[in-house]
Amino acid sequence: MKNNMIISMVIIFAILAFAPLVGADDFSVTVGTIPTVYAGTSESVLVTIYNNGANNEWFSISMIGMPLEWINVDPYLIKIPAGKSSQVKIYITPGAESTPATYSYHLTVKRTSDSSKFEEDVLIVVEQDTDAVVKSLKHSCDTPCLEDEVNITAVIENVGSVPISMRYVLSVGDEKFEKDLDALSVRSLRDISQKVELGLFSPDTYEIKAELFDNNGNNLFTATKSLVIPEIKNIKYESDMKSNLLGRFIIATATNKGNVKDTANLKVDYSGDWYAVYSGPEPEEKVANRYMWNSELEPGESIDIKYTEFFWVTPAIILIILMIGLGTYIFFTLVKIRKSVSYDRILPDKEIMVSLDLRNMYKTMESVVVRDIVPRGFKVVGKFPTIKPVMRHIPAGTEMIWRVGKLRKREERLLHYKIKPTDDIKGDVELSQATIRGRVGQKKIIRHSGKLTLKGSENSKVKVQ
Repeated sequence: MKNNMIISMVIIFAILAFAPLVGADDFSVTVGTIPTVYAGTSESVLVTIYNNGANNEWFSISMIGMPLEWINVDPYLIKIPAGKSSQVKIYITPGAESTPATYSYHLTVKRTSDSSKFEEDVLIVVEQDTDAVVKSLKHSCDTPCLEDEVNITAVIENVGSVPISMRYVLSVGDEKFEKDLDALSVRSLRDISQKVELGLFSPDTYEIKAELFDNNGNNLFTATKSLVIPEIKNIKYESDMKSNLLGRFIIATATNKGNVKDTANLKVDYSGDWYAVYSGPEPEEKVANRYMWNSELEPGESIDIKYTEFFWVTPAIILIILMIGLGTYIFFTLVKIRKSVSYDRILPDKEIMVSLDLRNMYKTMESVVVRDIVPRGFKVVGKFPTIKPVMRHIPAGTEMIWRVGKLRKREERLLHYKIKPTDDIKGDVELSQATIRGRVGQKKIIRHSGKLTLKGSENSKVKVQ
């Protein structure tokens, strides 16, 4: 039994020891020289596979790494007769916007009959022949683009060896946008976005072109992307209303935001209020209180419909108020009493003439009575040039009442009396209002004069009721 174990161990050792050699004898792989690749160009690597076995074999070839889209193996599956060899090309095509660097990939050649493998790490050196690139160029629209505007974004990278300033130029059809970029550090990225209105673009396929220029105007890089704009019909409607007591003022606007000629169907709803009157262009069609107009609009063209809903009741109310106000003013100013003095300063033994001017521009007044009060500290002196009043003493001073009787239309009368201070009065004295009373038919009429102030020797003010 001990001998059997020894024999088994020897056999296992022999299998483990000679297995790689067998694999190597069965097939082998040679990888050609890997060239330096410039961004935006294509290079290839030649891989030779030797089938050293006794049978015809299928081999699969793959190379994995990032970015994977740079690599294309042709063919990736090949049949090699026994004792023969075949060659496979691996194409390396880094994008023009690629960052210069060394990229690592893993090459695998596998025999499909038993999954035997050949594996090798492959290093690819990518160089740039410019100082800056557009790393990515994108737009926000689906294909086709049905939006009113498109947002175009670009990522700029400095792939050179020193910081660089540049100018970014974006072209879409005949539209061009330019932007100066401050110094961008080595291997730094900068995002740029630009919104472009599409309303005036006719249906077509357009090229979006992003260009970078150095300070001398030399082109550093150009990136392109297509933008498909279909036929777009897009009429936008807006309305604005302002209102005040006189009415509502409405502006309805239709704008062709599309890229083809289209018909605008402007519709406004007239309120139809009993107190409102429509004033504006005659509508082409009316359905109840809805007024409609149709107009052909070119792309970017607008049309305005302006109309007014005039509130006729407002000026009518204003007119009525004015008439009432005017009537009230006339009524209250047709009968007046005006009080005046010949001298407005208080001096010892100085007589002051007080005049009451009565005017009636209304109808004839009956039972007309005039009342006035002479304040305390004063006395009535002299004779009365016209009608003599009835006088009596009251707490406020001396009350005087003139019984005028009748005051005809357009008649004017003057009542006079004189006063003189009886005491040493200090400060100003405010004279009371004179009053005229009477009636026209059954209507009572009362009017008051203005107040007067007699100036004393001090600033203190004495108010006499």
